[in-house]
Amino acid sequence: MDDSSPVSFCTQWRGDSLSKKGRMLHVPLYAGDIHNIERVFHKETKAGQLVEIYKSCCGNTSILIDGNYQLGVAYDGIEPSYGDDAHRTYLNILQFNGVPLKEEKILIIGGGDLGLACLLLDNGAEDIMQFELDSELVEILAEYIPSVTKKGLEDSRIKIKYGDGFAGLESCEDDAFDIIIGDLTRSAAIRFGDPAVHEELLRVCKNSGIVMSHWAEGDIDLNSIFSNFHGEGSPKFFCSVESSPDTRIVWSPTPMEGVEYSRPSSSSSSWVPDPILDGSIGGNGSWCMGNKN
Repeated sequence: MDDSSPVSFCTQWRGDSLSKKGRMLHVPLYAGDIHNIERVFHKETKAGQLVEIYKSCCGNTSILIDGNYQLGVAYDGIEPSYGDDAHRTYLNILQFNGVPLKEEKILIIGGGDLGLACLLLDNGAEDIMQFELDSELVEILAEYIPSVTKKGLEDSRIKIKYGDGFAGLESCEDDAFDIIIGDLTRSAAIRFGDPAVHEELLRVCKNSGIVMSHWAEGDIDLNSIFSNFHGEGSPKFFCSVESSPDTRIVWSPTPMEGVEYSRPSSSSSSWVPDPILDGSIGGNGSWCMGNKN
């Protein structure tokens, strides 16, 4: 098929509920450019992160950092997950564990869009510390996605400390936090598999607490996490393996109470990455695959 020929059409109606008037747009979609997006911002920050922002023909915004997609904001401003389904996964894990967010001291490492922090506040959290590397990134996102980042900046319950988040752990007191979450790019999230980082996490997070990260597209060392967080007296560790609007896959060194666990298989989900299926990643631990609450 010739990529220059439209293959489908999108009809979008934008109306005014007060005047009862509006306009209808017919947008042709092409095989070679089905998303029909335009880059509206491109800059490398002083911290060395390449930030790219794209707008779709319908007004949706996508944020890429160092060439990797990080989050997206819908044109209508309705953000139940504040730009990233992974945010909802972290919240689901806390809810499954019966965590009273209002009473918890929470540390987020990364998360410069502030979407995760805003979602936690919307669900009862009152005390969030954020270690964010890049102050310039936060300023950029506050301008382009104000419904997420600007909202977080204006909330006094979020306190931001700029600098390397893992180095920031060293200045924290013992048992300073109930919950520690890594909301990071793939390259930074890998550090959650580092035994030296584990020492600080185990010191700074309460034994009754929870540590969470995503699996860095398979590059995080789950076996190292298992070794350091499997024993009694350690905080619970949860690793988000895959997130989508319909499905969550979560790995942990120990089972989550009240959840029926089963190892993902090709028969249960055709899109589960091969490294999980053949057992070459995270040979120990528990796998949970469940539907969105």
